[in-house]
Amino acid sequence: MDLSRQSSIILSITILTTFASNVKSSLPQGLQTLNISSEITTDPNITASFATDFGNLFNRTPGAVFFPSSPNDITTLICFSYTSTTPFHISQRGLGHSTYGQTLVPDGILIDMSSLGRKNHNRINVTNGPIPYADVGAEQIWIDVLNATLKHDLMPRTGETVTCSRESNPDLFYAVLGGLGQFGVITRARIALEPAQKRVRWLELFYTDIKGTHQ
Repeated sequence: MDLSRQSSIILSITILTTFASNVKSSLPQGLQTLNISSEITTDPNITASFATDFGNLFNRTPGAVFFPSSPNDITTLICFSYTSTTPFHISQRGLGHSTYGQTLVPDGILIDMSSLGRKNHNRINVTNGPIPYADVGAEQIWIDVLNATLKHDLMPRTGETVTCSRESNPDLFYAVLGGLGQFGVITRARIALEPAQKRVRWLELFYTDIKGTHQ
């Protein structure tokens, strides 16, 4: 399938789970008044479990972890962060496969995107037709998402849901691909489907001297 000829690409972005009685000083107290406060937790055992990623090179504990039930919950947090008089950082995490701490947010709020899948089980919809595609939730894991994306659901920092494609809002569309949430949080994506290979080759390499290998 020649993805460069596809005309349908759309993005929608939403920005950022029970509060402990004491919110960290780095986070605004107003978070406790939001209708999503029950989905935000400052439990040290939970925040510690989100302090590293697959690379295990850095340990940066978030001030709170947010477990949204829907994209609207993420919208609420984004809108609040945009108007809050106390600035705070927000990041999002899927399955934690980043290797260099890209999604870690010390003392900020980390959005656990995988909670969308746990609380909403019907987040993969496949459409067959001349151009088959799959609509998937942002908590799903795909290998070639950046090359195969035809549509994303994004929410910019204003809390507005935006639809982006190569034809509609192309600057935002290309900026958000691989942008690690700096321009918004992808909550849904439309991905082109292709026939799966019947066989794959898997290689396992062992090194005794990593430095020498790079040289």
